[in-house]
Amino acid sequence: MKKIIITGIAFFVIVGAVIAIFLMKRSAGSVFLIPEKDYEVSGKIKAYNQRDKEWKDDTLGNSGYTIGSSGCVLTSIASAISDTAGAMDPKSLNTYFTENNVFDSEGNLRWNVLDSLSGFNAEVYSETSREIVDKCLDEGRYPIVRVRTNNGLGAGHYVLIVGAEEGEYICMDPLKGGFTTLESYGRKIFAVRCVWYE
Repeated sequence: MKKIIITGIAFFVIVGAVIAIFLMKRSAGSVFLIPEKDYEVSGKIKAYNQRDKEWKDDTLGNSGYTIGSSGCVLTSIASAISDTAGAMDPKSLNTYFTENNVFDSEGNLRWNVLDSLSGFNAEVYSETSREIVDKCLDEGRYPIVRVRTNNGLGAGHYVLIVGAEEGEYICMDPLKGGFTTLESYGRKIFAVRCVWYE
């Protein structure tokens, strides 16, 4: 009986250690974010859904990936520029990017090509911090941040930070086509990009 109890305890310790290692690896390289001040959310920002029937099946460039499956960055950019003179919905933006070879063969954005397009500006930050996110917001721009779904434990995903209220960053989530808080992703970000049109 004693051997069964010891085996059971050892099993739970091993399972606990495996879970702890998994959670640590899922958070590696992330930065925990809580805003120090509020940033007003513009009522002009459109919340687009990457799975909208109008564009979900459109491929990203010449890749095999679609807006619906892999277009969170594209959809975030469409929302980020939705209150500018360069406003385009995800379908139109995808067509424009495809015509200008902004996507690589895997459907990833080539940020330097995007930055060279007339009117578009793109900044890819080598570090991730609250200061960078706040700098973008202070300049009237919306940072696109890499998160993990399911409270920070799921798949990689990009959302658009559009402001901050009551101690929470407000995000436009392209998978939901609506607004939520960074808390939905464990308040952790893994990368920051900023795209604007002027």
